[in-house]
Amino acid sequence: PHTEVLVSPVILSHLLAQIAMRREIRVVFEELFTVGGAEIFFHPQDKYQLDQESSFIDLERAAEQKGELALGVYRLQAAPGKRLQLNPPRSQLLALQPEDQVVVLGLGN
Repeated sequence: PHTEVLVSPVILSHLLAQIAMRREIRVVFEELFTVGGAEIFFHPQDKYQLDQESSFIDLERAAEQKGELALGVYRLQAAPGKRLQLNPPRSQLLALQPEDQVVVLGLGN
């Protein structure tokens, strides 16, 4: 499978600053950014059995049942720069189209 890794000096410096200010979040960053840790996935929306009238909270619940954390939606038919919608309002209706993808955080098993 195709995989991309993005680690820029700016991102790394922000992570280190966060850890310096709040040491308890170190374990969260270790889980997110180490080999074998959690990953961000783009899954077809039909994996979650949602309809056009589903809200983001419905997506959160469906992802939770699969052991994942819903982050947002990627819309293939939206204008460039508007395709990725992260952390939408929980009550917002998603109006998902068949080609849309759900963005989740989960384990790569």
